[in-house]
Amino acid sequence: MIDSTTPWDSLRLAPIDGYTTDKAVRIDSGDVVIAASRAQGCNFGLVRPLYAKIRIDQIDRAQRRIVTLTVTNPNCGYRGLGPGIPVQ
Repeated sequence: MIDSTTPWDSLRLAPIDGYTTDKAVRIDSGDVVIAASRAQGCNFGLVRPLYAKIRIDQIDRAQRRIVTLTVTNPNCGYRGLGPGIPVQ
């Protein structure tokens, strides 16, 4: 995960590297984070992750619940997180 300073609506492209993979990441309400899955096999022998942007809308510690708004790109290796068909 990457804690992003870019506003939700302006976040259109996930970075290729810089993700925290070896420790917990602290989040708070209003934070926007970018996530990459583990690398997985794609068509034609490519191995790439899936990407997502996540906005933390609410943290309810008593209920142990987090409410998020999430946009994922199910196209293996594409980093586009904006509306429409990704081109990157």
